[in-house]
Amino acid sequence: MSDEITAARRKKRRRYNLKRFSVFTVALVVVVVAAMVVNAVTKTTFLDIGDWFTVVFKGGGGYPAELGDNVPLQVERISMSYAVVTEKQLLTYSSSGARLLDVTHGYLNPCIDANENRILLYNAGSRDISLYNRSRLISEFKTEYGIINAKVANDGTVAVLTKSDLYTCQMEIYRNGTYDRLMTWKGYNGFPFAVYIKDDGSAAAAIRVVARGEGLCSIITSVDFNKKAEQFEVEVNDLVIGAFYDGGNLVVITDRAAYVYNKEGHVGTSYKFPDVPVLSLAVDDSQNISVAFGDNHQNAVNRIIILAKSLKEKCVIEECGAVKGMYMDAGKLWVLGERIVGEYDLNGKLKQQFATGANTVAIFDLNGLIAVMPDRVERLKAT
Repeated sequence: MSDEITAARRKKRRRYNLKRFSVFTVALVVVVVAAMVVNAVTKTTFLDIGDWFTVVFKGGGGYPAELGDNVPLQVERISMSYAVVTEKQLLTYSSSGARLLDVTHGYLNPCIDANENRILLYNAGSRDISLYNRSRLISEFKTEYGIINAKVANDGTVAVLTKSDLYTCQMEIYRNGTYDRLMTWKGYNGFPFAVYIKDDGSAAAAIRVVARGEGLCSIITSVDFNKKAEQFEVEVNDLVIGAFYDGGNLVVITDRAAYVYNKEGHVGTSYKFPDVPVLSLAVDDSQNISVAFGDNHQNAVNRIIILAKSLKEKCVIEECGAVKGMYMDAGKLWVLGERIVGEYDLNGKLKQQFATGANTVAIFDLNGLIAVMPDRVERLKAT
């Protein structure tokens, strides 16, 4: 009887796998045909097809997922997976904890950015850039000058803020496919600080810092890649800590306020923050913004403000405890505290809590709440 049950289960599993493979094959054909129609097939297209099959069909895994001997420096969530960079390695894992990529990078100051299925790995201070999908190398190239900061768009376009001999800084743009340089923007004042790229790869904002009196100001320049020209340039008496494009607008978050700039550089709306230090910042796919303020040595003063992308206040979360990090996705906010993660809705209501280690490096949601530790990745359970 048990043999018959086992045989029936195997037959059912084969039918399920065959059906899943058929669905994926049809979807794959649609993707390739669509790419050909828009003349978007490049040498990376078929690498991405192989990557897609690797991610979907990779077996094994499970939690805890071991990271090895090196402490994680950065963690980035990407489509159906996540990337971890350590002092020596770049690692990617599927949602089930299966290792997809294991690269020894040899960089002295490794940094990553990620978007969709692209991982940008660069050596800060040098000229070296490597671009990966979730399972293999896509491209390697060198910038003209040493890298300060870099970002990758959904379509694979790369924006790099660098030093310069003749100017205070410059921004180099590399297109998906050949990764030849598309354009170079040059800055004439201020120290290069950060760059933020539009998801569709059509624009980026270069952030420079300049001293004004006793404080620091930020110069924000938005550059249109299609027109190869500046959209606008503005200066704020704050330090920029985050930015993203919302259609034709640029939403900028500083240590003192948030602003929405239109394509001419005029402020549409703004929101002034409390006069206390920023502890953490998170933005979700719907471009809701969560900012934590306070002092983790005095947890009673900590608070979290959740804003819509229009900067309309959604709620204020008081008595949130220590805030060591945050993550937003799918209408939820996770707050990493001391040995605990709180899950809130966007109305500020605490839904559930998860126990975690005191040395947790990062948290994110991928078919469940996941915590990155110094030596492993764990899937957390509600308390």
